[in-house]
Amino acid sequence: MVYVYNYYDGDTGYGWAWNAWGQGSAGLGSEYGYAYDYSYITIDPIFGKSGSTFYEADLISSYGTDTNPTLATATNLGAIIQRTLSILDSPNTSSFSVGTDPGSNNLVPADVDMYRFELNQAGTISLETSRPQNGVEMDTILRLFDVYGNNLGTDDDTGSGFYSRLNAYLEADTYYFGVSGYANFSYSPTSANSGVEGSNGDYAISIAFYPNTTPFVGDPNGTATGARDIDALSSFATAGGADLPSIIGLDTNVTGVDPTPENLIAVGDKDVDLIKFTVDPGLVIFQTSDYVPDYIGKFGQTRGQAYLDLLDSDGNGSFDDSIDTVLRLFDASGNQLAIDDDGGEGLLSRLEYVFTTAGTYYLGVSGHGNSTYNINTLPDAVDNDSSRRSGSTGSSLLSIILQPETAPQDPNGVFYGAIPVDLLYGSNLTLSEHIGTDILADTTISVTGGDVDLYRFVANESGVVLIDLDTAISNSLNTYLRIFDGNGIALPSPYFNDDSTAQGFNRDSLTELGNNSTDSFVRLDVTAGSTYYIGVSASGNQTYDLNNLDGRTNPSVGDYQINLQYGGGATTATDADGYIHANLPSFNLTQTNTGSSNLTSLQRNIANDDQVAVGATDVDFVKVNFQGTGTTPRILTATARGIGTGQSALVPTVYVFNGQGDRLSASTSSSSPNTVQISLNPGTDYYVGIAGYGNENFNPLIMGSGTSADTGNYTLDLSLSGGDRQLLSGILNAANLKGSLYGNSLDFDIDLFGQGTPRTYTLDSTPRTILASLGEDIDQASATAEESNAFGRIYIEAQGLTGNAANVTATSSDVGADDVDIYPISITESGAYRFTTSGTGIAIDDARPTLKLFDSQGASVTLNNYGPQGLVTGNVLADLTPGDYYFVVMSTGTGTDQFAFGNDPGFSSALTEAQLREFYQNTGNYQLDMVKASLDQPNTWIDRGTSFAQRFSLPLDVASLQLYGASGITPSLRVNGPSGSVAGSLVYDEDNNTLRFVPTNPILAAGNYTIEYNDPSDFKAEGTNVTASNLQSATFSVPAAGPVVYLPSFARGPGQPVNINGTGIPVKISDTDGLTNIRITVDYDPDALNITDAQLPDALKDIWEIVGRPTIASGRVTVDLRDKLNDGVSSPLLSGDREVIRLIADVPTSAVFNSAEVLEVSAGARAGSRSVTISDSTAVQKVAFFADTNANGRVNSADAVSVLRLAAGLSNGFDPFDLVDPN
Repeated sequence: MVYVYNYYDGDTGYGWAWNAWGQGSAGLGSEYGYAYDYSYITIDPIFGKSGSTFYEADLISSYGTDTNPTLATATNLGAIIQRTLSILDSPNTSSFSVGTDPGSNNLVPADVDMYRFELNQAGTISLETSRPQNGVEMDTILRLFDVYGNNLGTDDDTGSGFYSRLNAYLEADTYYFGVSGYANFSYSPTSANSGVEGSNGDYAISIAFYPNTTPFVGDPNGTATGARDIDALSSFATAGGADLPSIIGLDTNVTGVDPTPENLIAVGDKDVDLIKFTVDPGLVIFQTSDYVPDYIGKFGQTRGQAYLDLLDSDGNGSFDDSIDTVLRLFDASGNQLAIDDDGGEGLLSRLEYVFTTAGTYYLGVSGHGNSTYNINTLPDAVDNDSSRRSGSTGSSLLSIILQPETAPQDPNGVFYGAIPVDLLYGSNLTLSEHIGTDILADTTISVTGGDVDLYRFVANESGVVLIDLDTAISNSLNTYLRIFDGNGIALPSPYFNDDSTAQGFNRDSLTELGNNSTDSFVRLDVTAGSTYYIGVSASGNQTYDLNNLDGRTNPSVGDYQINLQYGGGATTATDADGYIHANLPSFNLTQTNTGSSNLTSLQRNIANDDQVAVGATDVDFVKVNFQGTGTTPRILTATARGIGTGQSALVPTVYVFNGQGDRLSASTSSSSPNTVQISLNPGTDYYVGIAGYGNENFNPLIMGSGTSADTGNYTLDLSLSGGDRQLLSGILNAANLKGSLYGNSLDFDIDLFGQGTPRTYTLDSTPRTILASLGEDIDQASATAEESNAFGRIYIEAQGLTGNAANVTATSSDVGADDVDIYPISITESGAYRFTTSGTGIAIDDARPTLKLFDSQGASVTLNNYGPQGLVTGNVLADLTPGDYYFVVMSTGTGTDQFAFGNDPGFSSALTEAQLREFYQNTGNYQLDMVKASLDQPNTWIDRGTSFAQRFSLPLDVASLQLYGASGITPSLRVNGPSGSVAGSLVYDEDNNTLRFVPTNPILAAGNYTIEYNDPSDFKAEGTNVTASNLQSATFSVPAAGPVVYLPSFARGPGQPVNINGTGIPVKISDTDGLTNIRITVDYDPDALNITDAQLPDALKDIWEIVGRPTIASGRVTVDLRDKLNDGVSSPLLSGDREVIRLIADVPTSAVFNSAEVLEVSAGARAGSRSVTISDSTAVQKVAFFADTNANGRVNSADAVSVLRLAAGLSNGFDPFDLVDPN
């Protein structure tokens, strides 16, 4: 592997890239190598070829050769006949390793072992990996491929432990399977070194072949024909509920049974598990879960050990493969009645439905992305069913919960309807709920018979859960709290409570202002792996049975909050100062002064509190505050240092929190001391926490929530800066690149700051331009440039530093990767001001800075950050009033706090790859432009095809635009043509501040067109009060109509195919008279549209042909087509508007919902030897579901009402789609 400081990618056309790394089988310059750019500018698959140039390359590391990663280099197992294998050491098993290959001579970090085998007859193949005797355990990935490299199946953990198992029915042919380490899922079977580094270790291969088995067809239980029939729900779920396992991606090869390792077979990511049932009127809740609850054997069929091993192979109580499920409910004819994606826990589903008619129904379980399938497709036709999409795969447990009442009584007040709570050890959770109502299918219903809210919670570690119910004083609800075990049996005292004050983990009572004395509290001791139920009701309704609604009363109703805190179990004794609470030791720091001996100094121990052994998870908190006049802040300096020397000395880390537990700052260096400096407000309590190095992720509100780390003695020094020094100290705290004014200090290159008096810039409408550099400073001020770090000397004096730090004379201009440039500015007129940094366009020379602004008191000023655009590397806007400010340009990166105080981080012969990466990303030249902002047009409207585009000087607030003329509203912009107003869409491109008008009809009549602004004040800058004052209209002339190539505008949602009046997107030409050759090019956004192929329309299939394959790359597809010359006879197209090609496409599941993109289509054509000019056009793609007018992801009666209101002129448009033509 080599590190490339400066690389020119000549063969792919990406141009310059900086801080890339390359690897190749024959070293730097190999045509078989790769170049990867850390800033994602280029991935060059032919590194060093065809004009590429590399400079200053260093060898970083050398890896071994992967000897069998592809189909071409696969280890050949020969023909598989029953269980005999041709070359394995034993009849059906042999051992290998991932991470090294025979002859590789070194570590192979992204190792793939590919194997080839042949089947002479059809049958079921079973592939399994396992840990060999005395082998190093690993986590394998098993993938199956056909002879062309198409993926036929993938498995992670279906085998024992973290090993894999995969079954598949295959026809006679040649096949391949690959073994890799987790998470190397997506390597290409035809390209070496195409994966990512994964788990390494040893594995054994076991292969079994069963010839003449029943052919596996499509998706066996994924259609109405093959759905698993569980008959009447009342009989199947005799105890009010039942469980069914569902594995999306795999099916059983035996109808109507639960999955076991022996009966699974691969289906793929379009898999659907369909269940058929009959039901009587009443409420049924369907929900998926990814854990194995204690009551799994309480109802439904008995679960065998094989089933549990299959789904929970590591025994941690959770299914091995996480999945994002979708539930769909259908009637007997296959019409969808309801759908839910993420209504359950996390990405899981919960669908609540009230059946009003007894009958037969179907429930489908699928992965997110596959939510449009047709259940009436025949099993052998699902592979070609375009309604089935690739989706999430994995295991889940489907729970079916019955409440056989026509009108639901209390959906979440019974055992099987409990609300799952996602609470992990070391976390806290607050829910706002109501006694007297429940939510059912997104609708609030009244519960009049004695409401109970039941929550289900699975403990992932042994510990303590504090359960606190709070109501407001004005609320009439008197709460009661009960706890039940996993079988629904009520726990005895003290696990029920009527009226009690909340407590902390140390059992101290807590003062809760504004709450009722009738609120409830329980401290619950929990055991890892156990399930608990928390019941909340009104006092007086506390004898309810979880399994029925009998005997419940309704003494009071109202709102409440349930607060859950989970921790305390990792310590052997109470850590009294280990979390934020009211009774912590408190220190008033008003009289302290940083830089003098006036400090508050404490000596403490991590692991012991006042002779009480707490353990290695110990955290020590103290409360600090100060009194002052007005709102002037002061700077807290908190320094912790271990007592002692050598490797055994404690390295204490320092944290500062507010009273809500929000982390404000931290210093977590691996070397002592650690110091935090942060601005504090007077009269406010803050909390300083000290932990051992390595215990960084504790929850400050939860006792014992951290991890075991270093222990030992330490001192903590606390002090505040003097009132006249806080501003300067605070601004320069940002030099450590912690991300804001409030961070650590004293760890940057203070001895390299220059001397002098800073220059102040007065800003107005005249632009001020400064050329500067991050990484280097100007030591001598001049008439044309300022000393960027002139505050350095003043800072040294303000901090009272002595010794070498105070006597440094800066003679070097090299500052390094943690350089900070500070510009004092003066504002004399209120308004919005724009600050931009830009580069030269040569990436290796340009800085990519972070921009910040502070007022004269050191407070951070809110910036509207518009992000980089082209050569602009930083782009911010601020609303400012008259006064003095400090604009700060600093390096961007996460590695700058790695370097010791006083060192120059930029020039060392022993830099690591990460430090090299950081240095070259964080340093370079920049141009700073500062000016009072205005919203105007830097250029005129331009036409592209049949659309018109205008770039604005600032990002637009598109929500302020009026687009429709209904009900007397005047549109902000209007396009007029020969026949009057032209309908169309406005599409805003925020990357370059461009507004584009795309006509609904892409074929414009000949004549003049005028773009008029009816009210320029509708055009406002985003995030600020800048309004356009003078926008110029424009006139275009469209010549007499010739042939135009065009395609329709359309709306499709994420995961949907784009089929418009047939399969694919039709591309048409308005007049095809005499055409014999056509080239179609469409430019699109690949993040919003995935074009995979092209096909001729039916009318042309016999007389025209596509030449070669469509070229699809980087958001552009090009298709060449021509007449076939059947028997030497040409078949030119006749005159008239004609469809010439269809593009096969879908919307990626990752596409941004509600976004809009412009499609540009162009064409070249010939009629025999004559060239024919064809005009370009544009269309709009909206990432939305067709007819989903309220953008909620579903189409229902509410959308129909919206359409009717628009048609009747009662509405002006659809708010969620405010930039799209309603036509």
